[in-house]
Amino acid sequence: MTLYTEKREKPASFRALTGLNVEEFDIFLPFFDAAWTTRMEETTITGAYRWNRPHVSYRHSPLPTSADKLFFILVYIKQAPTQEVHGALFGLSQSNANKWIHALLPTLYHALSRQGLIPASNADEFRERLNNRTDQPLFLFMMEQNVRSNDHAITMSKHSSIVANENDIL
Repeated sequence: MTLYTEKREKPASFRALTGLNVEEFDIFLPFFDAAWTTRMEETTITGAYRWNRPHVSYRHSPLPTSADKLFFILVYIKQAPTQEVHGALFGLSQSNANKWIHALLPTLYHALSRQGLIPASNADEFRERLNNRTDQPLFLFMMEQNVRSNDHAITMSKHSSIVANENDIL
């Protein structure tokens, strides 16, 4: 698997891997980068509290840029490979893939929630969000609209369905 910087040259495969096109990815990247920076100021990559040493990205990091980190986690979420396969695609062992996944998932969640892009968990929360919403984040304006399929919907009438009586079931 090539990293983000090499993969963005092929937009069709980029969207198939991540679920975003290159423009959407580039718009969301600063929000993800800010969330990653905030996380690394407070904790280490394993989640331990950072006591005295500031975070410095090491020179031979398997995911050197924020774009590579975002690409890594989006591919993981969209494609749902096992950690062993995902690590192999990015040149990591399964244990290192696990470490990166567990560091990047909360970062992605934080970046999405800061943009108001996390779905509501129940109807009351959804209603409250709609009432409190004053503007949409810039990221939503760039997303493509869902295009309805030209396939005909399957219709079902009461007359065409077959229902068994309780007495017929053994």
